[in-house]
Amino acid sequence: MTKEFKTISDGVFTLQETRNKNQFFFYRNDGDVLKNVDKEPMYFYQIYITKRVLAGEITGTVMNNFYTDISDDGKYIRLTVSDLGEKTLDNNNSIVSKKPSFWKNFLNKIFR
Repeated sequence: MTKEFKTISDGVFTLQETRNKNQFFFYRNDGDVLKNVDKEPMYFYQIYITKRVLAGEITGTVMNNFYTDISDDGKYIRLTVSDLGEKTLDNNNSIVSKKPSFWKNFLNKIFR
């Protein structure tokens, strides 16, 4: 069975899920080069998360780090999302674990 990838679009831009649950592609629907794109990928991601929260697919707080890189032809942005303070990108743009944040350690010690 193939997985259907969810997309968010406003008619001009699209944010699409990838096979990697932490990565998305952002692109123009007409296939043109992305120009003057500021925070649009993050806005689309916020809409995506909001829809998932309202559908009951996500519960609790959502806080993320965002990493972006653009394709050589300038037509696609790869948006990589990781939990705040827990992961980062290595030299190959792969997410790697990092030491837990101060607050996570603090909360773990209090609620043990």
